[in-house]
Amino acid sequence: AKGIQSGPLRLKLKPLEQKLGQAIHVLQSETELPSHLYQKVISDKAQGRVRGLFDPDTGDTYLIAANLDNVGEATRTVLHELVGHKGVRGLLGKRLDTVLDEIHRDMSDRLKQALAKRY
Repeated sequence: AKGIQSGPLRLKLKPLEQKLGQAIHVLQSETELPSHLYQKVISDKAQGRVRGLFDPDTGDTYLIAANLDNVGEATRTVLHELVGHKGVRGLLGKRLDTVLDEIHRDMSDRLKQALAKRY
């Protein structure tokens, strides 16, 4: 990602935020995340690659402007976080982490490598 500026992105996402009825926290960099989320980024060795995060503890959605190329990518990321993570989490609740761990465990090494390269 080339990165975009958080201020203009925040303004452009206001209509989406209002339509979804969900606050979108637009940050310039990962270092601005709440400490528990930033520590997760570090432990996952994902610095510079995280476009967005959903915090299951608070229900907050975060975008990292520096890791996004444009408003379209930001919109797709918001929808991924809300539909993909919040939605699935709503269905599975506290079991989600266990299910995701099981999926990861059952993946072939080749698929794990391909996903690691992609993300």
